[in-house]
Amino acid sequence: MERTPNLNLPYIMASQAQKHVTHNEAIRGLDAIVHPGAESRQVLVPPSNPTDGVRYIIPVDTDAEAAWGGSSNTIAVWQDGAWAYYQPRQGWTAHIADENVLLVYNDNEWQPLADFQRDPTVEIWGINATADTNNRLTLSAPASLFTAENDDHRLSINKSDIPDTASILLQTGYSTRFELGLTGDDDFKIRSSTDGINFEDAMVIDQTTGNVRLPRTVTAKLGGNSVGSEQIASGTVYPLTQFNVTTDTLFDSTFSAGILTIGSVDAGMWSLEFQSNIAGPPALKGVYIRRNGAALAIMQFDAMNGANVLKAVTTAQLEAGDRIDFSIYQSTGANQVPGGATRFFAYRVGN
Repeated sequence: MERTPNLNLPYIMASQAQKHVTHNEAIRGLDAIVHPGAESRQVLVPPSNPTDGVRYIIPVDTDAEAAWGGSSNTIAVWQDGAWAYYQPRQGWTAHIADENVLLVYNDNEWQPLADFQRDPTVEIWGINATADTNNRLTLSAPASLFTAENDDHRLSINKSDIPDTASILLQTGYSTRFELGLTGDDDFKIRSSTDGINFEDAMVIDQTTGNVRLPRTVTAKLGGNSVGSEQIASGTVYPLTQFNVTTDTLFDSTFSAGILTIGSVDAGMWSLEFQSNIAGPPALKGVYIRRNGAALAIMQFDAMNGANVLKAVTTAQLEAGDRIDFSIYQSTGANQVPGGATRFFAYRVGN
């Protein structure tokens, strides 16, 4: 064997004359191919005035092979006033200066090292941070950027089933203050927390209808006053029907002929207020707020004479389908409630 099996460098043979020639040839070979870095792999014609030791990879091009006098993918090195050619072997690496890329010679071609080493089965990856079995992708950096390769870019967070959670947590000192996503069902929620353990729903968007609820604030309002005179019979609770609506931000509830009918989106805790300026002869008089015909709040006074202001106020949990009316009562004698003598206000305050 006269040459080495991997780098194809010459051996100095026994009793060989001019051993320095063989030795220097091996040294030149090592200088060319150990830690190789080429200027380019795109130059089709050899430079006219190369510097000693400069290296190129001959492009995969028939004309380039003819111009260089060597095979495609070969490392060409200017040594001792002439081009020397070294055929790469499987696994050799080379840095290409004009592309700033590291290549690997694999399957008879030069390939980017990043492509050659790509492994889609990495289970844990920490970037400037320590990942663990729960936080398998962990990044510590001033900012992160996800950008479109062409036109669009979507970030997907998938959960296994409806009762599971797919969300984004916003934290202080690793304690969650806000959570955004699908938590326990398929409605979108924004939830707040003071301790990272107990949460309050601040906003809920129904995934079927798109309706928005703000459980911690007023989400539905209704207000108005009477506009026409209405006759009250003696000894009856009379629901008023003639109202002018001055405030209406209902979602799926309705108000008609003095009846507020609660919808599914507006169901929850409501604050209700009804006030009337009742005139007439002495009698037991009262104002009622009723749900489905049963009193929720009553304000009564006996032996009232002349104009008297009565107000009923209550807070109640109202369900979808509940019917709320605002009624007047007088124990004896007929009476008439003139337009503008009553007013009501109702608003949702929470779940």
